[in-house]
Amino acid sequence: MMSEATYDQDGQSAVGLEAGLRSASDRLMSTLEELIQLEQRKRDMQPGSTEFVQLADRIETLASVALGHTREQATLAEASKALAGTPLEMERPIEAIPPRPLDVVLGEWRAAERRLSEAASGSTDHDVAQADAHRLRDEYRRAQETARSAALEAPDR
Repeated sequence: MMSEATYDQDGQSAVGLEAGLRSASDRLMSTLEELIQLEQRKRDMQPGSTEFVQLADRIETLASVALGHTREQATLAEASKALAGTPLEMERPIEAIPPRPLDVVLGEWRAAERRLSEAASGSTDHDVAQADAHRLRDEYRRAQETARSAALEAPDR
């Protein structure tokens, strides 16, 4: 198993790469889940209504965010490929990589909520901050569930 002191020739922490892959995957999945929910809502709206147009704009913004997540994943995938066949090769799938620590996610969630409260309603900054806040809330919930499950599965001390 890799440790914090394990680095490649460029100084990239293999553990950091694992965490980056997990985080990027979690963000993409959360964004896609939100896109699906919003698209389902939009399908029930009257085309041409103000709400329909606003929701279509929000969906477009989130799709752009999702594209950014896929680009980040592609970059990380190339970095992981470069480690193949070396002592730093990543052996576990993304699903087996533990989620980020709760305090880190909570700090980012709070920062996203602050950005949301400061951004002008309807602006791209507002939409991105809102998407970040939703995504981080979901990530925090999933990390809590993982921690709770791990605590229940741990043998009594």
